[in-house]
Amino acid sequence: MVTKEERVHFRCPSCGHQAARALKVRDAERKGFYLCTQCGSQSKPEGYFLRTLLYTFGIGMLGVGIMFGVDKLARPVLGSSLFAPLLAIALVSALALVLRPVATRWLWRWIADDRPPKQQGGGDGAGLGGSGVAR
Repeated sequence: MVTKEERVHFRCPSCGHQAARALKVRDAERKGFYLCTQCGSQSKPEGYFLRTLLYTFGIGMLGVGIMFGVDKLARPVLGSSLFAPLLAIALVSALALVLRPVATRWLWRWIADDRPPKQQGGGDGAGLGGSGVAR
């Protein structure tokens, strides 16, 4: 199983283990699942798309506010507003990296993986069009 470590707040629904980093499963059939380092169970965040969209919208609004604030402060000093978007992009990018574990702690709810593990090979004729039940 191929995994990658990410900076998200992880809370295992099976054993209750909490960590500031999580192992994300990179396999094709298990994409989007995270692996608990203590008990080995797999889980995923509930409502991942909508909650991530909410986080992204909040960071975007923060960026617009920073851009207007920097523009208002920099225009009398520099005489130009070209500096404001560049500084806002740098500040918001840094804030997004710092705030991601905090946001995942509040926004993500973890649910256990209820799918049974895939059978490897079998040998009972299931792959030959049968019902998979030995007769």
